[in-house]
Amino acid sequence: MQWHRGITWPGQLNDFPPINDPAGEGLITGTQQDADLIVAWADEEQTRVVLIEAKGYSSWDNAQATAKLARIGAIKDAAGSDIDIRFVLTSPRRPEKLNLSGWPTWALTTADRPFWLKMPTPRLRLKTERCDPQGRTTSNDAHWKITGPST
Repeated sequence: MQWHRGITWPGQLNDFPPINDPAGEGLITGTQQDADLIVAWADEEQTRVVLIEAKGYSSWDNAQATAKLARIGAIKDAAGSDIDIRFVLTSPRRPEKLNLSGWPTWALTTADRPFWLKMPTPRLRLKTERCDPQGRTTSNDAHWKITGPST
């Protein structure tokens, strides 16, 4: 389940929304449109959120980025002006082929480029993948296994 909406909840401790929160309607979808790392804190002015999206071995995808930014934008809009969001990409190489048209200002630097941090990758890697109870790779089973190392 996506939990970005919870970060933006303006209530105090123990002042949580009811289960059928109308302000969150349509924002809890059960898809993979979340971020890989979320850092959030509140200061005297507002809630600040940094969403970090990492790509270690795969490439950036325009459709995925557009959908993710639209979803995060909807959550930001529902939260109102008391939230400051930044979207940061991290990968071994700077993304050069992303179509940035339509990206919100909170996802871009003043030079109209994505916020980006270089991420080193290990020479050998392990990965997790879904499998059936016998260990055969599958895309829809609840079991998982660790494979590797690979280069």
